[in-house]
Amino acid sequence: MNLNDIHNDLNTNEIFLLMLYSGYLTIKKDVVDNVFSIRIPNKEIISLFHNTFI
Repeated sequence: MNLNDIHNDLNTNEIFLLMLYSGYLTIKKDVVDNVFSIRIPNKEIISLFHNTFI
């Protein structure tokens, strides 16, 4: 399985939820009406995102 397989099977919201529930993203604060500010939790994950997506 690779990133293309995941992208083809999931929509954008599902990808964000998967990353949130698995700890790759964390909720920074509840803004309003189920709209959240999210963040990448640590340097290792930031490096992973940078190497994978950028």
